[in-house]
Order: sequence, then structure tokens, then C-alpha cells
Amino acid sequence: MNNNEETNLISAISFGLFNPEDLIRSSSCEIKNAALYKFDLPLKEGLIDPRLGTISRDYTCQTCHQTSLLCPGHFGHIKLVEPMFHVGYINTINKILKCVCLNCGRLKVNYGEKEFQNIIFKYKGKERLKHVYEYCSNRKKCENIDMDKNHTNMNPNVNPDVVKNVKFWNELGLDLKNKEYKIDKDLRKVQPCSHDIPLFSFSKEDYQFHLTNLRGTGNDILPSRSILEILKQINDTDIAALGLNPKRSRPEWMILQVLPIPPPHVRPPTRLEDGSYSADDITHKLASIIQANNALAKMKKDGLQSVALQEYIDMLQWHITTYFVNDRPTIKRATTKNGRPIRTISERLKGKEGHFRGNLNGKRVDFSARSVISPDPTIRIDQVGVPVEIAKTLTFPEIVNSKNRAELETMIKNGPDALHGANYIITPQNMRIDLKIARDRSIFHLDENTIVERHLKDGDVVVFNRQPSLHKMSMMGHHAIILPGSTFRLNLSVTTPYNADFDGDEMNMHVPQSQAARAEVKHIMLVPNQIISPQGNKPIIGLVQDSLLASRLMTLKNVFLNRNEVMNIMMFMNNKTKNFCLPIPCIMTPKRKIHLWSGKQLYSMIMPCIDIELVKDNNETNSWIPLKDDTRLIIRNGEILLGLLDKETLGRSNNSLSQIIISTLGNNAASDFLSQSQLITNSWIESRGFSMGLIDAVASRTTQEKVNTELRHLETQVAHVIQKAQNAKLNIQPGMTLIESFEWKVNAKLNNAISTCGNWY
Repeated sequence: MNNNEETNLISAISFGLFNPEDLIRSSSCEIKNAALYKFDLPLKEGLIDPRLGTISRDYTCQTCHQTSLLCPGHFGHIKLVEPMFHVGYINTINKILKCVCLNCGRLKVNYGEKEFQNIIFKYKGKERLKHVYEYCSNRKKCENIDMDKNHTNMNPNVNPDVVKNVKFWNELGLDLKNKEYKIDKDLRKVQPCSHDIPLFSFSKEDYQFHLTNLRGTGNDILPSRSILEILKQINDTDIAALGLNPKRSRPEWMILQVLPIPPPHVRPPTRLEDGSYSADDITHKLASIIQANNALAKMKKDGLQSVALQEYIDMLQWHITTYFVNDRPTIKRATTKNGRPIRTISERLKGKEGHFRGNLNGKRVDFSARSVISPDPTIRIDQVGVPVEIAKTLTFPEIVNSKNRAELETMIKNGPDALHGANYIITPQNMRIDLKIARDRSIFHLDENTIVERHLKDGDVVVFNRQPSLHKMSMMGHHAIILPGSTFRLNLSVTTPYNADFDGDEMNMHVPQSQAARAEVKHIMLVPNQIISPQGNKPIIGLVQDSLLASRLMTLKNVFLNRNEVMNIMMFMNNKTKNFCLPIPCIMTPKRKIHLWSGKQLYSMIMPCIDIELVKDNNETNSWIPLKDDTRLIIRNGEILLGLLDKETLGRSNNSLSQIIISTLGNNAASDFLSQSQLITNSWIESRGFSMGLIDAVASRTTQEKVNTELRHLETQVAHVIQKAQNAKLNIQPGMTLIESFEWKVNAKLNNAISTCGNWY
């Protein structure tokens, strides 16, 4: 859209509320008629008044005199007969009303109170309002001084004891530095307002403030006009004390006296299946507001009684509330004629499909890729398999120097179509050369400081992410490994921090574009540095599924491997922390020349040099445990002497092997161990095999007997609770009735039994 208005640099932006006068001043017209057309032309003072702007090619805007292509739209307004509550500010109004005296309009506290002064000094804005509300809301009497202009020429209600505290008054917007205020001696004799503060509450059902004991009898409704007058009494100093800006956000502006009308551009008509047009939901709702407002004006003019008039006020309040919000459970929903809930202002702004996230926010960024993820147990946990096409599209700007010149020249010769090539050259004079259209790439001579945008290669660090990014482990650094195919390949152990699975999940990869960014990813975000979760101070990455099962089976006492099996598995070992040599077999028969190695020996070849002893039973730790049973894990100098490696030791449990290795040898050692464990266990389980049948999912007889015993015990407990409830001897929970307490007690026992029995299966 073309705009010839003068432009200036913006130095600051401040937000505030529109006051009614400014709203009317900036409005293009007042809307009084709920109709749209008259004789097939937009009706003046109607909801598509030509002064609001035009979205039709048939006529121009009567405000800016532009066509539908250039007219931005202009707001109009409706003058409300009665002040109405704004659903977005009702909680703030409620807090402010509980902080001020309904008689004098001043804060209920004395400014001389030290605790109140501390709140003013310590907090600002929203936090100040929160703490002032907590400090003032329970006061039953107004303790502020109702000043008379004869006592002092100061605007705020001051306490003589604090009038000299310049810093305090500066916090509330008064500059006392270069001014002398004379305090009348009689001021000390002025008594506080001491007006009793009536109790009141806001009802979300009828959107009214209900005031108790205003006249000493029953509940009275405190109308919006009375609240408006109370808010108008609050002076600038009290407004500043409440955390608001008296120049831009006065409390009385939170009550609607003038309703702005958005231009037709915000609510264009929708095209129906038969080719006709229907007005937008917002237009329908605005028409209802105008009709209710006009009906209320007519009833007031006719002198209708206040009780009957309240029904018209409530109807207008409901229409205005559902114009802004139509999904609150306490508010009756506004619907169309066919019963469909209308889409109002808040629903169009919030949520994934709203204007902010759906239209304004960016969905993608440069130097990123997105694809489906697939499992690959053969890559390390800190690696991610990158498809060839992605590696050829995403680039890294490598600066030429004496050490990489030869490699980069080879990449330039490969060009953009071959893997391990380059796409662009950027000369020191900022000239960008596209290698796609370069005929002879061998003529390029790379000077220092020339930038070559090369393809991704094995070992490049990238950032991998799965949405929603709920914690810092949702974005981690990986080393790229270029693989054929069209999907990202991910080690199974890293799925937990990403909360990913392989049923079609997509993930994002981001390529850092500077050496500084690569260094940050490598030393801060890389997967080995994220194994320990800061949430529970325990591992969030561990062995899962096949490798976890194979680890337990391999370390059983009766698992032995011959020389050929051991050699085949050793081919997958690539651990640099230990010198691999074939250990002495645990079983040797010289006559038959049989040499057998145990699964524990094979696992010990990749085990870091650690010493641990973990008790793995449910008995007391000081009880005698026979060593012939694998009820404890003993590792000495990286050799597994006794015990099994299972979910407790290799999973994400506290004090698991990976956590012990990190605390002893560091993150990289734990990463190597987890990666090597998957390689050897998956290789072994392929030859050994495993299966699962229905019988494996059936509880054993011992387990079933334990469950039946627990159920009988539960029946006795519930019967005891029933008896106590029938005899009215049951302890009633706070805030509950007898029946609710009974249900809570029984449900607690049932849930406890479910949890207990579930641990046995």
C-alpha cells in the first residue's frame, strides 16, 4: 500500500488506554444504525458507512478518498447510553476498588506507613498494583486523610510526617526538589476519612458488583455508573501509587463509555456456497450491540423503572462482553441463527490460528531444514543423519586461509551438484559468484578472506529441535553425518529429551553461520553436555528398547560367546579410552580347545575405568546378600565382576552408570559409553534373537495372590470408612461437605491400591 506520509525515527513507544475524548476525536463517524444497506447502497451511520473505509470497487472512501486498494480503513464509534464493563479490565477494576475508599476515592491506607512506602519503592507497574492490593484489600476503614484545599496547596493527600520525604513523592510523580510547600499547623489535627468500607464482590455470572450493607439491608448492585464516579475521584498520586500512569492509563478509562467500531477491512463479508455474501460474525454482534443500546436509550427516555431498566442494561453488557470474549464458561455463549458460536475479537487474536501466531509471526527461518525423523541405532547419540539433498542445499560460510585453501578449492571444483561441493563464492569486495552458472570452476583462485559457502560435511555441528520447545533439551547440538535417504536419522536414546517418536514426527535442523555460533553449539548445546537434566539432577538420556533389553540378557550368568562371536562384536567397538585386546576367556578346556567369553567380559571392554558397588534389592542395605545372586552390581577398574546391567543402571534413573561416569570422567566418556553400548548389544541381539508372546503379559500366580490380598485389605479399609461416615464420625476435609469428604477418602485409598498393584506387574 502506498503512503506518502512523512516518516520519522521512533525513539520510544509507550502504551496506554484510549480515553473517550481521544477516541471520539480520532473516530471517522458515529454509528447509530444497525442496518447495513439502504437501496443497495451503504447506509450512512450504519456498520459499513463509507466513512469507515471501503472494500468494494464500486465506491471510494469518504474519509481518505482512496479506492479499496489504497484505503487502510478508519475506526468509528458508538456512544453507549450507560457505562459498560470491559471484560479485559474487570479484574483490574475489582482490585482498584478494593484498594480505595468508596466514599472519598482515596487509597484506604495512610501514606506514612513504613510498609506501604517500602512497597512503593520496591515495585512498579503490575507488581506494585498486586502488592498494594494485598496490603489494602482487607482494611475495613479508610485511614487516609480527606484533605481540604484550605489546609494545603498540594494535590495529593499527604501525611505531615512524610511530606519531607522527597524521594517517596518523586516515586509518585511529584517533584518537590525545587519547591517549598508550607504545611498548615492545623493539618495535624485533620482526622482520617474513617468511612466504613462495605463488602462487595464481582459476580462472573451476571457481570455485576454486589455490595453488602450499603444501606444495611441485603445485597445491592453497585452499577457501572457509580463505579465510574468512584474511579474518577482517584487523584493522580493515588493512581501512581497503584502502579498506573495517570496521564495514559486512568482507571475510569477502563470502563467503556464509547465503543470503537473497527472498519470493514477487519470484518469483510464471507462468500457462501450459492455465491451470495453474508455479514461477518463481528458485524452481526455489533448490530446487536447497536440495537440493545438504542433500546436502552428509548427505555430511559420513556422513564422506565430502574428494575425493568436493569434488564436492558444487562442485555447490553452481555452483548459487549461476548463481542470481546465468547469462550468463557461462566458467560452464556453468543451464537448465530443455526446455533454456531460466533468468532469474536479474542478468538481471532489468540491461539495457533490467531492473527499473531497465524499471520504475523514467522514460521520458518533461513539456514534451516525440516523433515521426518527415522531411528538409526548405528549412529552415536551426539550425531544426526542428514539427507544428501539437505546437505547440498544448506551451506556454511567458510573463510579461506592457508590451512583450508586446498580443501575449499576441491569443493569449488565439485560445484553445487555434487556432494562435498560449494554453492557460492563471496570475494573480499563483496561480489557474490554463483557456481551454478560458472562454466570453468578451475579458474577460481582463492585469496585469503574469501568466503566459500560450502556444503555440509560430516562433523559439522548443527542445532536439532523438535516443537513444542518446552525445555532447553528441546534444542540440542549434534554432529552432522551425511546419509542417503530423505529423512533425518536420530539415535533412539535421544528421543526422550525431544519427546519424539518415529510415527511421523518432524524435526528442524539449524546450521550455525559463524565460527562463534559453532563454538557455542559445540561447547554448550552438544548432546553430551545435556545428558544430566537440570530439572531432576539425573540423566535424561539412557539406553532404551532393544539395547536396554540386550544389555540385561548379555550380562546374565549363563551367557557365553565363542571366539568368532566376540571378534564380530569387537568390530563395532571404537572406544578410544581403552586399548582393546582380547581378554583371557573365562572358560577354557585344553583337551577340546574350547574358549568361551562371558557377556560381562564383552561389556567390560567398553566400560570406562570406574569403581562402583550398587545394591539392587529391596532389603535393608546392611543385610547379608549372597554373592552368587546378581542382586548387587560390582565394577572394579572398569571390569564387571558381579551383577546385571538393566534399566536401573543403564536407564534414566538417579545414580545410574551414565551419571556416575559423568561425575568421574566427564560428559564425553558417558556419551561414548552409551553409544558403544548400543552398537555391541544390537549386534549381539541380532544373532541371539528375542521374542514376546501373550504369556509374557500375564501376571504370575504369586503376583495375582499379592494383588488379591491387597484388594481384600482395601475392602476392609473402605468398609471402615463407610461405617465412620454413617456414624458421622468421619473427619471432614477443609472446604468439603461430609459426602465430598467421604468420596475423597475412598478415592484416595482406591488410587493408592492401584498404584501399589501396578508396581507388581
